[in-house]
Amino acid sequence: NTHGVNRHGFPWPPDCNEESLDFAEAWRPGPTDVIVSTYPKSGTTWMLHAVYQLASKGDLDFKEFHDVHPFWEAIPDVHCSLDDSRVPRVIKTHAPLSLIPSFRDGSCKAIYVVRDPRDTLVSFYNHSLLTQHLEWDGSFQTFFDKFMAGQLYYGSWFDHVADACEHRGDPQLLFLTYEAMKKDLPGVLKTVCDFTGYEVTAQQLETILPRLSFKFMAEHKQMFDFTLKYPSRKEGRDFFRKGQTGDHKNYLQEEHRAAIRAKFDA
Repeated sequence: NTHGVNRHGFPWPPDCNEESLDFAEAWRPGPTDVIVSTYPKSGTTWMLHAVYQLASKGDLDFKEFHDVHPFWEAIPDVHCSLDDSRVPRVIKTHAPLSLIPSFRDGSCKAIYVVRDPRDTLVSFYNHSLLTQHLEWDGSFQTFFDKFMAGQLYYGSWFDHVADACEHRGDPQLLFLTYEAMKKDLPGVLKTVCDFTGYEVTAQQLETILPRLSFKFMAEHKQMFDFTLKYPSRKEGRDFFRKGQTGDHKNYLQEEHRAAIRAKFDA
């Protein structure tokens, strides 16, 4: 990583700098704001869209998704700023929860989404080929080695998730999985409403659910794909690639799976 900053022991992406991180750590959310925290490529955009749809009761009156979702740690160029975003705010972050002061002191609610590390790795690899933000030789093996060593943006997946697990049971945290969203999205939406206090009617939910499909979001990529703003974006690749579980079977060898399992169990 030669473009972002190193802070808290790991590299941050190029849309973060010392000033933006200082601002984020000092910023105070409102009582209705919700932070959505994930390690990259764990269903972030999907969950942000779901929470915003519930909070706004189905509002789709925005040109671009990143106009209504501030990115906690980032310079407000592609994404809107924390101060200028709509209320109630649904705030994106890939920062570990323990690095967010307003979460640590209990002054805001957070939703954390974890995804199978094998699928996260594969999605992050393809995303990095798309954005061309990371500097590496482009091989999957090198990317795998960096993932396992915690040398990618936001550090180690294992440390990131372990940090969130330490807060499971905290009243200000809702801990969810990508796989549960794929299996029972209506059930997850009910859980989100119970956690946040959002009141959504059955009729509103009927409008919202189709908008949360992979097909809808991919067909409206001009609204949801913030990488279209990146000058380095590689043509011929898609932000909305598959949206599936189990794609790791097409990439990982047995030794890769064994290494991930061993580190997970350590």
